[in-house]
Amino acid sequence: MKQSYTAVVKQDGDWWIGWIEEVPGVNCQERTRDELLESLRATLGEALEMNRADAKQAAGKGYEELTIAVCKRTSGEKDLEGSRGTAAIT
Repeated sequence: MKQSYTAVVKQDGDWWIGWIEEVPGVNCQERTRDELLESLRATLGEALEMNRADAKQAAGKGYEELTIAVCKRTSGEKDLEGSRGTAAIT
C-alpha cells in the first residue's frame, strides 16, 4: 500500500533541512535537495517499520490489524465524539 506524507524542506545556508510533517522525529539534513528527499524517505521508512514492530509487540497475541483512512473534514461534518480535531476517520 502506497502512502503519501508531507515533507517540509528549506535551504539553510549550505545545507538543506527537512521534516516529515505527519511523523514527529523524522527530520534530516543534507547538502543537496535531492539527497535530503532521499534521506527523508529512508528515515520515514525506518520510523514506520519501528513503529509497526513496537505496536505489534505491545499488542501481544490475538491482535487484529485493520486499515483505516483519515480524510479532511468538510465544513458540515461534526467532530468525532466532541473532539476538536481536523480529521474524521472513515
